[in-house]
Amino acid sequence: MTLKEKLDNIDKIKLKKLEYSKYKTIKEFYNSFIVNLLPSKESVIGIYNLLLTYIEDKENKDNIYYVIRYFSNTKGGKHNFKSIRNGFLTISNDFNYVFSDNSFAHFFFKLALDNYIPKYNEFKEMMNKRLFPLDFGKPLKEVETKSAFILDAKDPLFYKSGYRLSHIFSVGVKYNTFFNHNEEVMDIHEWLKRINITRGEYEDFIYDSNLNTYVRYIDNKDVLKDEEDIKEANEILKAHFLRFLAPFNILLTPTYLDHICLTKVDNNDIGECKELLMYAFYKNIERYDSIYLDYLKRIRVSKNDFLNNLLPLNELEDFVIDIYIGKGIGEIKESNKIIYNEPLKLKRINNNFINGNNKDTNIKINLLAKELISYLLNNDLLSNDLINHLKDKKYSKKHLKCDYPVLIDIKDINNNINNYNKSLYYRNIYKNTYKICSSWDETSRSYLIKWFYKYILLVDYNKNK
Repeated sequence: MTLKEKLDNIDKIKLKKLEYSKYKTIKEFYNSFIVNLLPSKESVIGIYNLLLTYIEDKENKDNIYYVIRYFSNTKGGKHNFKSIRNGFLTISNDFNYVFSDNSFAHFFFKLALDNYIPKYNEFKEMMNKRLFPLDFGKPLKEVETKSAFILDAKDPLFYKSGYRLSHIFSVGVKYNTFFNHNEEVMDIHEWLKRINITRGEYEDFIYDSNLNTYVRYIDNKDVLKDEEDIKEANEILKAHFLRFLAPFNILLTPTYLDHICLTKVDNNDIGECKELLMYAFYKNIERYDSIYLDYLKRIRVSKNDFLNNLLPLNELEDFVIDIYIGKGIGEIKESNKIIYNEPLKLKRINNNFINGNNKDTNIKINLLAKELISYLLNNDLLSNDLINHLKDKKYSKKHLKCDYPVLIDIKDINNNINNYNKSLYYRNIYKNTYKICSSWDETSRSYLIKWFYKYILLVDYNKNK
């Protein structure tokens, strides 16, 4: 099968659909989830060697297109098209480059998963002629018009299967890198500026009849003043290219809306959890050995800086994430929803109410507790065991930071068995038996929310597993 035929059929080999699962620690999650979504060692190395050969091909120097993950954000839709540069080609006197979003990396990771290693000459020809796709889906018309690359290729189906690509070493925020032999930490804006890589204006990209596409031509001589500067700029572009595309640097994790961690992780997204990425770094060293160490040098990882922040392996293995995975589970992280599927909705409450972020609209903690607990009671989501727990003062204090039993049986109040003041409980009677505590302290809010989310997730997990 030719490379073109493979790309035209890249959606034919399906990925395993996301299934309901839960994991306590990073080690458990990595060994039971991540490992099953890794390409073979041979395929990872094969794709890496393909990319490395391409950027080091001196005979093809003038035709190499560095692909940079930047200036491709489609936020704002059609009204933002003039700031998007997805597929726009810039040719300078020192190098050529094109901007892209994460979609370009999807093609290479899927090739590795499918154990398909393109022949170099075929890959080079497709890149030189700009026939290797940069994106999939439906691009904005104004963007597609000036794009020099294909933006509507077949979808490798990661997103649709419930997965996202997560980079172990950043390709879009902070870089531990070198410029003119001085070790520095720079964000992507800074290092692009250092080597004269700019977005340019939409109008700067003019049709070139010789190339049969739109191009922006620029001169670097005022920024890259000598051969050493030019060489260093090329090395930084190579480092980014390999960070962005080599399967060494990529994990498949659940999409943002398809998982939730009950323990705080970076950006509420396991794919950005630094502890998971550190753990993956250790596992890559075990799996790939010397070729991975060579890769780290090529992508300009600052060894000292990275190792100074690296946690011990045993600490990472036991790091608790409490992750729940399943289609739509993560929607409870969205601002306008509390929980994720029908019929589990509380229409009166959104995250501003729950978290008390909006002083004008936040719901008092005692009313929030009433809403959440009554919801569980009214929908028969509380087991007898859990009801008994909620009637227990010690359990209520430990798990919800409530000084009194969250639930009390009305006969206990009527008979004054536990000497509880009736004013501590709402008048409403649920299931003809229970009253809900009305005396809560604001410090209980986070405990109540976490407990509620966790219980809802457990109900749904047990129902769907």
